[in-house]
Amino acid sequence: MAGGIQAFVKSQQIVPGECFVLVGTHPLQIIVADQILKAGGKVAGVYFGQPLSRFLRAFKAPATLFRFSGKFLFFLGCICRVLLAGVGIHFGRTVRRALGKEALEQVELMRLDSQGQPTASATQAVAADRLGLCFSFIASSELARQLGATVRWSAPEGGFLVEHDQWMQSSVPGLFVAGEITAVAGADAAMEEGRLAAFGIIRKKMGAQQCTEFTTQIDAVTRRLQKHEQFSTLLRALSDPEDIPKTLLKDEAIVCKCEQVSVGDIHSMLTDNQFVSTASSLKLLTRAGMGLCQGRYCQHILVRLIAEQRNIPEQQVGPYTAQFPSKPLAVAKILEWSPESQ
Repeated sequence: MAGGIQAFVKSQQIVPGECFVLVGTHPLQIIVADQILKAGGKVAGVYFGQPLSRFLRAFKAPATLFRFSGKFLFFLGCICRVLLAGVGIHFGRTVRRALGKEALEQVELMRLDSQGQPTASATQAVAADRLGLCFSFIASSELARQLGATVRWSAPEGGFLVEHDQWMQSSVPGLFVAGEITAVAGADAAMEEGRLAAFGIIRKKMGAQQCTEFTTQIDAVTRRLQKHEQFSTLLRALSDPEDIPKTLLKDEAIVCKCEQVSVGDIHSMLTDNQFVSTASSLKLLTRAGMGLCQGRYCQHILVRLIAEQRNIPEQQVGPYTAQFPSKPLAVAKILEWSPESQ
């Protein structure tokens, strides 16, 4: 994933490869390409599945551009540096296949029309040893779901998201949430949600009547949060890959990398077992979601595959049952734990 490449470059100061190809729908690709180049790596190309016209929609909202001029100027700077480095930025193309014997050698790309469907144009092969994908972001709501919090489905915002009231309190009394588990909207929005949750906790402890002195501060936080949410809404409109992943989901495509479960395996299992309509039940039959990542990568696509084949909403399909531990953990760490050590 492009975010994984970025983590290596930013946090570890490592360029994890020689030559990169970045493919997806999200503008993060440009930022990652710029960071790779700054770190001394090579980028063979950046490819967006959507047409350029979708990105140009942003310029039809000059007021929004002005409000977020700092972010847009930063992004334009990244674009300029990438282009000046001789890296092409292409639209209406996506990955068809990753080719190589023992390691990645080439990325085969195909053209897409405005509806995200492959055209009759010939494919293009680009030499590279690393492929970074960035079609969207997925929320990680397992901890809150383990505690019984109600979730809702929104594919553009990150999948299964924790429902909350205006004070960021979830359906579980006393459980307040903030950040990307409520909707993937960026660090700035997460910070403001955290502040709003803090006020919500104070309000719950002290009572509404005792918190009138915080009204001005709460109003300021709410206004800033609404501003950041406007930007994230615009970003989702520009980069939502709703129509493109379906083009890539051929029977041979791998859904669960940990257990090597393909799209074809999912379709066959659903055809042979008409009673299966939930993610957890399909998990039992295919092992999809039982690997080290515990379904973080495959759940999003698997839920959408079930919903499409059963013709039901993703909300009805539901997520995998959240299991302990929420992240992969060595047994030795559990054995070392004791109440006294906390």
